[in-house]
Amino acid sequence: IEIPFLFEKPFNQYIVYCKGNRNKATTLYNKRLCCVRFFNALQSLGCTSIEELTFPIVVNACASLNSEDWVTVKDFLKYCALYSITEKDFSAIVPHKKRKYVLPPNYTKEERHLLESAPDRTSALGKRDYAIILLINRLGLRSSDVVNMTFSNLDRVGGKIIFNQYKNDVPHILPLLDIIANAIDDYV
Repeated sequence: IEIPFLFEKPFNQYIVYCKGNRNKATTLYNKRLCCVRFFNALQSLGCTSIEELTFPIVVNACASLNSEDWVTVKDFLKYCALYSITEKDFSAIVPHKKRKYVLPPNYTKEERHLLESAPDRTSALGKRDYAIILLINRLGLRSSDVVNMTFSNLDRVGGKIIFNQYKNDVPHILPLLDIIANAIDDYV
């Protein structure tokens, strides 16, 4: 996926910045795709470099993009303004993607209890599901962190769960609650 030549230098600087923020390879790849679509939209409007950006050009380019690209375009333009690649901050005019649904800010105690009581704990699959639900429900882990967890992440003696978050590779230490340790033991 080729970056148009005159957009290549600011894009490569942006990617270095994103790597410094611990973006994963898949995230960087997706950002590349979004930016290529944005750059192509700019070129179709007659804008061939970052220096030629204007508010109307950015608005029209964003209008031709999928709303999924807007977050990356906004981030790229914010980076360009922050590091004086552009004279103006064009990120403020990039539309926000509207969510199709609203996630509840938190679950009630009764709802959490219902989640935890849902798996059939007489089967191996139900025992596994129960342990997963406890990790997510009690500790707030992301599903990607649970999927990537291994037994080496469990410090039984210290009563801790030690892992690097999958999303950003930031180290985390959480308590290994007795109820979670028992659920894992029951599954194993």
